[in-house]
Amino acid sequence: MNQKFYSLKPQFYLDLWSGDQAFSNKNLKDWDFKHKLKKALSGWHSHLLFDSSFLENPNFNYFIKSALAAKPPAFPEVKEQNQAEKKAPETKTRSNIKPALQISPAQFQKYKNQILEINKTYKNNLDFHIICGGDKQIPLKELEAFNSSLAFVWLVTRKNKNRLLNMFSKSFAPYSSHKNWLYFPYKKHLFDSFLSPRQVYNFIKKCPKIPIYPTEIYDSRIPQDMDLEPCIQPFAQNKLPDNKIYFSVIIPSYNSKAQLINTLKHLAKQVFPRNEYEVIAVDDGSSDNTRQALADFVKQHPGLNITALHFPRVIERKTGDSRFRAGLARNLGVKHSSGKLLAFLDSDILTPPDYLTKLKKEHEKADLILLKRYHLKAKTPIEDLFSSHNSLKKSYYIEDKKYWGAFYKKGFDQINCPWKYICTYGLSLPKKDFIAAGAFGKNFIFYGFEDTDLGYRLFKKNKKFLLSDIEVYHQAPSDTAKSGWNYPLLRQKQLAKTAKIFFYRHLDPEIYQELSIYMRQEGPLSYFFPFLQK
Repeated sequence: MNQKFYSLKPQFYLDLWSGDQAFSNKNLKDWDFKHKLKKALSGWHSHLLFDSSFLENPNFNYFIKSALAAKPPAFPEVKEQNQAEKKAPETKTRSNIKPALQISPAQFQKYKNQILEINKTYKNNLDFHIICGGDKQIPLKELEAFNSSLAFVWLVTRKNKNRLLNMFSKSFAPYSSHKNWLYFPYKKHLFDSFLSPRQVYNFIKKCPKIPIYPTEIYDSRIPQDMDLEPCIQPFAQNKLPDNKIYFSVIIPSYNSKAQLINTLKHLAKQVFPRNEYEVIAVDDGSSDNTRQALADFVKQHPGLNITALHFPRVIERKTGDSRFRAGLARNLGVKHSSGKLLAFLDSDILTPPDYLTKLKKEHEKADLILLKRYHLKAKTPIEDLFSSHNSLKKSYYIEDKKYWGAFYKKGFDQINCPWKYICTYGLSLPKKDFIAAGAFGKNFIFYGFEDTDLGYRLFKKNKKFLLSDIEVYHQAPSDTAKSGWNYPLLRQKQLAKTAKIFFYRHLDPEIYQELSIYMRQEGPLSYFFPFLQK
C-alpha cells in the first residue's frame, strides 16, 4: 500500500486528542497553510491530512481546493478573522496529493451537517479517516452513504483491546469493505493506558491480518522545533555543462568536518565520467564549521558536480537526545538529486576510484546494493589508501565480526530477514524505488533503524538485494569527534527506542521476533515513575 501522509498538525499523524487547543488549526493563517502545502508537495506525499479543528477554520474549503489544485494560488490579504469564505480556484483534475479529513465518531456528531456537505461537494476527491476505539458508537449507516473513500483507524488501548479483538474475529463484516488500520500509541510509562511492545505483539498475533496504518505515528518525543520536511536551497553548488547524471551520491554530515572533506576528496577522484555523477552533501546543523569547509571545497573543485546544503538547527543536538536527523537530511538531499540511482554514503566513508564504475555494472543484477565496510585503525594514512602498492590487510578490522563478518561470507541470499543488514553507510538503489517506498521515516528521532526500516519496505516490495564486492573504509574518528556516543551501552539504549518505532510502524510479528532483545528493554526510571519525565 503505497501511501504516505503529511499532517498539518505539528508532530501529529493522527487526530487522537479531541479538543486539544495547543495544536488546533482553527486559526491557521493562509500564508502558513501555503508553506505547509509546499512542504507536503516536496516530500512525495500521497495525502494531506486535515484534523477536525479545520472544520472551524473559515478558510477550510479554500484550503481543500488549493490542495487539489497542486500549486496553491496567491492568497488574498485577510482583513477580518471571520470574513466570508474566499473564492478558491475551481479544478477538474486532482493533483498528486489528496486531502483526507480525520474525525472521530464524536466529532462526526458535532460537525455532522458540515461533514455531510463536504462529502457532497468533494465526493471522491476527499478521503475520510474515522478514528475509532472509544465508547462512541460509529455512525456506520450514515457513513456508508458517503461518496468519498472511507478508512477506519482503530486506536487500541488496554481498555478496549479485548473488545476489539472480539470484533475483529467475529463481527468485523460491516467494516470489511473499507480500509482498516490498527494504531498503537507508544507506551511512555508503566501507568498509561497503552500497550507494551509484547502486548502489541500478542494482540496482532491473535487478530486476523488487516492492513496497518501506513505512515509515521504520533510521537510526543519529537521536539516541536524539528523540521520534519525541510525545503532548503543550496548555499554552494557546481554544475557542469552537458550533464547526464546517472548517480546522485548523497552524504549527510553532523560535526564530522575533517572526515567529510576526506570522503569528498576521494569522490572527486572517481574514474567515472564527471558529467554522469553528482555529489550532494548535507550539513545537518553542525557546530564545527562544516558549512564553511563545504563552501571552500565547492570553490576549489569547479570540475565536480556538487551541491552543498545546510539544514539548520534551532537547538544544538546533544549525544543521545531526540534530535537525530540523518534520515531527514538524506531525504533533503534526495529532493535536490537528479540521478537515476541514489548512492548513500556516511560522511566518514572512503571509496575507491572505481567505486561508481563497478556499482553501475552491479545494478544490472540487483535493485538495492550494499557495500562491504571495513574500519580503519587509528593513524592509518588515507592519502594513498587505494594505491596499488598499499597493503590494507593490517590497516583495517571488521566491527562485530560475529554479525558483519558472517554476513560478508554469506551475502543476502543465505540469511533470514535480509532487511536486518541494510545500512546507509554505503547503500544504492533506484530513485524511483526510494520514492515509491516512501523515503526515510520522519519519526526516527533517535539513532538507528531508519535505514533498516527502508530496507524492510523494499524487501516487502520484492526488490533484489545484493552484497557488493566493492570495499569501502570507515575513517577512525578524530580526537575531537570522539564522544560518549562510542560507548556501546549508550548506543544500545538508543536502538531500544528506535527498534520499537520500527515495530510500531509495521506491526509485523517477524520484526518483534528478530529484535526482541530491544523490545524487552524498558525505559529509564521515568518509565516506572512518570513524574520524573521532563
